[in-house]
Amino acid sequence: MTRLVLSVVLPCAFLVVGLTVTPTALAEDRAAGRSFPLPEQTVLRLARSSDGLNFSDTGEILAVGAGSPDLTLLPNGDLIAIFDAMTPRGRGVSSAAVVVRSKDQGRRWSAARRIRIRGGGRGFHAHHLDLVQIPGGQFRLFFAAGSVAQNSHDSMTRILTAVTRDGINYRVEAGVPASLPLGSDLYPVAGWVGKRLNVSVGIFRDSRWLSTYRMVSTGAGRLSKPAPVAMKGVRFVGSMIPIEGGVRAFLTGATGIQVLDSENGRTWKPRRDARLPEGWDAGVVQLGPNSFLMVYCTLRNEVSLASSQLVSVDDIVMDVGGDGSDESQTWDDQ
Repeated sequence: MTRLVLSVVLPCAFLVVGLTVTPTALAEDRAAGRSFPLPEQTVLRLARSSDGLNFSDTGEILAVGAGSPDLTLLPNGDLIAIFDAMTPRGRGVSSAAVVVRSKDQGRRWSAARRIRIRGGGRGFHAHHLDLVQIPGGQFRLFFAAGSVAQNSHDSMTRILTAVTRDGINYRVEAGVPASLPLGSDLYPVAGWVGKRLNVSVGIFRDSRWLSTYRMVSTGAGRLSKPAPVAMKGVRFVGSMIPIEGGVRAFLTGATGIQVLDSENGRTWKPRRDARLPEGWDAGVVQLGPNSFLMVYCTLRNEVSLASSQLVSVDDIVMDVGGDGSDESQTWDDQ
């Protein structure tokens, strides 16, 4: 297997926007280019669509106190959702990377499990996860890896990759580094455009939006030199899925989740908003010819909590990653 690392040292991981966030304040934050609320201020909701453009909220909460979700179908038809889950304070980080599994296309979910990431050194904090299928029956995880040896304002963040077959056990890859501009926080989004893997990274600096940089696979597991991408009115924070003739992205705009299409992964054509005006950072997967599932972030408040909760993350044990253990986890039967 070709081995790959995207590595860049950056200050900070999660950034506090404020302990109380209202929808109006959130819209103002987006317009001003400020960072997103922490997982403790966020709930993950589900939405479905028959055309991949118009989404309707199902009235269900996937998890409370969680953020940065992504959805992936495994070869056996199982659906997994990976996301950041809030953890107890006082341990150096505010979230842990977790995964849940569904065997019925997102109607019922397993208990949340801590993702095990082996290799890459000790004491890094994996967050902002994005998973994409690669040849050979494996999946590659792109994630921001912040150091937990220092406090949140001084910790170091870099982009790493890890591979998995089952969605729960990962091993960090090593290989060619890719430089990116310095930033405060990183949001990787990966997707295939034809036979080329495109990786875009949204960058915040000092709690404000900086820019998006794009890399493309060039063969042998390598990625091209990062190049800036001009995106007007949206931040490249969300997910991509393949469509006929190109790729579709579900990105974060001032008015909610925006849908854009591209033939090449470089230039984008806005299609419409996804009719989820208070949502951001969506993960989307196509389940069938006329079936799409979305998990997206929204504010944690009385309105958003007035729904059934499918997964509890209250008992998640914190995992700072890179523990060097060879012990593998297994899925419990549903």
